[in-house]
Amino acid sequence: MADHPTRGDRVSIVIPCFNCRPFIEETITSAFHQTLAPHQVIAVDDGSTDGTWKELQRLKADHFPSLELLSHPHHANLGPSATRQRGVRAATGDHVAFLDGDDTFYPEKLETQVRALNAHPDVVLCHSAITVIGDRNRAESFEGYFRHNPRGPYSLRRHKEYLVNNYINTSSVMVRARVIKCINFAIPYRPHQYEDLLCWCLLAGKGRFLYLDLALTGYRVHSANTTSAIDANRLIRLHAILECRLALLTKTGWNPHCFRLAASVLNSLREMIQEYRKSGL
Repeated sequence: MADHPTRGDRVSIVIPCFNCRPFIEETITSAFHQTLAPHQVIAVDDGSTDGTWKELQRLKADHFPSLELLSHPHHANLGPSATRQRGVRAATGDHVAFLDGDDTFYPEKLETQVRALNAHPDVVLCHSAITVIGDRNRAESFEGYFRHNPRGPYSLRRHKEYLVNNYINTSSVMVRARVIKCINFAIPYRPHQYEDLLCWCLLAGKGRFLYLDLALTGYRVHSANTTSAIDANRLIRLHAILECRLALLTKTGWNPHCFRLAASVLNSLREMIQEYRKSGL
């Protein structure tokens, strides 16, 4: 039996959905089957064309009447960052947990992270290790990658690979609602981008992060993963990093940190020029 949250411990789960019909029932089920009952489960469809929206309506009608369903005007496809932000704006909980439409939560996910945030009032974001579901042939690589984080509360801006590598798995994240609601992290959609890293970098200016070395999320690896597509092509990756840094520079505002961001943009341009030269383009 799930415990009902008290005020201060209420979690709104935001699930952006795009063409994830084969997986969405498992995802939604995992969101509701928590030892700490979610305050809200919000699924936001991003203009799916594979029947995901109809499947969400069926799940609400047949199994999960409290499931909240949202979409963009005219069922437009605006991309994952705008879709997450749509869900964040509708969230009324004390914390927001992100869950991608093809991933899953393990039963103690919410309870464990709420307890961790309560123990560390200065932490604004809590994330965890993951277990790969789907293509287990790549499990060791992905599971090891998302463990490259300091133990205990840390400043992301002091992480040696800040602005370079994203070691935070989106579906493992829980963030304080009052903080995420103050940030405009949406950017125009393109097929390959680091929109999640942009969000973490903006949040890094609001407080410390906490990594839990516990696998609380099932991360689905398959051929359609955006992460897989970016990592497979160095030039695509460099383009994505440059866009992330430019967006961060634009959204950060004028402060001493801007000098570091500007230097990182110039470094991205230098790396891209070198890559174009090597490729003969």
